[in-house]
Amino acid sequence: MRNGLFFAAALASLVVFSASAFAATPPAKGMFEGNCAYGLTMGKVVPTDCSVTWTDPASKNTYCFLNEQNKSEFAKNTSMNESKANAEFAKISSLKSAETAQKSALDQASTAIKQANQAVDQAKTLQAVPH
Repeated sequence: MRNGLFFAAALASLVVFSASAFAATPPAKGMFEGNCAYGLTMGKVVPTDCSVTWTDPASKNTYCFLNEQNKSEFAKNTSMNESKANAEFAKISSLKSAETAQKSALDQASTAIKQANQAVDQAKTLQAVPH
């Protein structure tokens, strides 16, 4: 009986493992954090699920597209469109970096102000205590 339970548990584990091993894997993100490469050529950030892709045979970079029409438009002049998309993504990335740095500086300033206010409050409390 005990061997039968062990066998059943082992078999169940094998079935679960096998099913998960063959489950469909989601598409990998391509260049530009999965945004539509053609959208970037027009200065627009268009998120995609990367279900429509094209891989450049020379660079091996994979580009995601919102749909087949955008992929076809991109393919009409891949070298020019890759350059445009790269330039736009670099611009967007540098803006994001600047925004992140600005937010970090503001957070640090806010923390410093809070600490200074706490120190002032503590000093006032100490002065208010009769000696």
